[in-house]
Amino acid sequence: MFNGKLNYKKSSYLIFLILVLLNYVLSVVKVKSPKDLENKFPSKYLFLNILDGTIQTRYSNFGKIPYGYNLLGKVHYNPDIISEDYACRKLPFIGDSHKVDSSPIIMVHRGNCTFVTKVRNVENAGGHVALIINNKDEPINNIVMSDDGRGRELNIPGVLISKSDGEILTNYIAQNKDRAKDIILEVEFEMEHPSNVVQYDFFLSSDSEAIYKLMNDFYFYEMNLRTNTRLTVHYITTQHPLYNESSNDNIERLNCLGKGKYCANPGSFGTVDGREIVFESIKQKCVYNYAYGDANQPLLYWLYMRKFYEICLNIETPKLNRECSALAVQTLGLPSDIINKCVHDSFIVENNYDRLSPDFELYAENSILNSGNENREIYFMNYIPSITINGRSFWGSWRADTLFEAICAGFNKKPDVCYDEGAFKRTSSIGWGSIMFIIVIIILINATIFYFCRNYIRGKIVERIESTDINHKINTVVTSYLALRENK
Repeated sequence: MFNGKLNYKKSSYLIFLILVLLNYVLSVVKVKSPKDLENKFPSKYLFLNILDGTIQTRYSNFGKIPYGYNLLGKVHYNPDIISEDYACRKLPFIGDSHKVDSSPIIMVHRGNCTFVTKVRNVENAGGHVALIINNKDEPINNIVMSDDGRGRELNIPGVLISKSDGEILTNYIAQNKDRAKDIILEVEFEMEHPSNVVQYDFFLSSDSEAIYKLMNDFYFYEMNLRTNTRLTVHYITTQHPLYNESSNDNIERLNCLGKGKYCANPGSFGTVDGREIVFESIKQKCVYNYAYGDANQPLLYWLYMRKFYEICLNIETPKLNRECSALAVQTLGLPSDIINKCVHDSFIVENNYDRLSPDFELYAENSILNSGNENREIYFMNYIPSITINGRSFWGSWRADTLFEAICAGFNKKPDVCYDEGAFKRTSSIGWGSIMFIIVIIILINATIFYFCRNYIRGKIVERIESTDINHKINTVVTSYLALRENK
């Protein structure tokens, strides 16, 4: 039994490792022209055969990432910007280039100010993509282009490339100044779309304010998408530095449950004991299990999260505690007995006697939190809160409309709401059935025209023949008549 579980866990890790690898390598910039520049970026993953001539990228976690679209544009690069504080100040407007360049890409260097400042300056200069060259030789997949608190309203994406790839581009521009304006890149913003149902996941803690705000704003979209999506939530905790899984000691550690296995830092929403945050995380997962399971009413979980934030957190004196949580449950009419039993039963004890101890939660392990933390490792989630859509990490501004567009990009066949709410525009695509129908109609029309034309021409020929025959007879009669008169 133990070996079976171990092998299953290993295989799960392997599967998700492959998914994460694909998730990373699909985020790329492709050189479309000139051809000699394209050849300077050889394949880095030959066995996948998808990276020939491409540049690996990292998206910003602010701004608007246009998932499901590819942006094709010319590169605008001014070497003098390097000496002008690395695009940390206002950039010159790129002018009328939009007339021939629908998605201009402005390339700048990292350094001296935040990513948000650079992307804002690029947007104000008329750029549709901020292509930022890293200033260190390091793997860019380890870098988070984080929001400095002012990037929520930006409407273009920031894209980071490695220092080595950036040097290839800048060296080419320096050596081919006459062709610098001919560099065209295609930035891919892929989103996997394997089916007509989108799976998206929240990795969070009960003190993740960004999730509460997002869910409050996203509720309208969720009501329209709920039959086409499936949300899974994973509640994450930290470990005490002195926690030892193999130790049998029953040491109560500050701000922790489970002998220090499940901890949270106090301070959020005025909490003074991190255990209140951990307890609320368990409670919220139990509300989720009830809403998505027994009740089969997923919106109940969303209603609880909105109500808890409204009456417990988004007030002058926040109260992230069990008393206010119970009030939220009561206000919504949720079955507190079922939810409380879920919380109680989630703690793992050897026998029922242990549950009689008034503080058994301080030392017992918890199945809900174990599952959340294990999924965090499987998905390689380094930042909490985080969101994934169809297994791909969601980057960009945490606005409801941005998340909605990203989810819509994850459908194989998009539901009507994705078009009705403006996430995507309808395209006039004609299927094979329609094409065959049109061909048949055209053939029938042509056959009808041919039929009538043939009959018309045949009638004219017959008429002409008959007319010719009558004229011949008349000529014969007239000739005979004239001959008779001459004989007289």
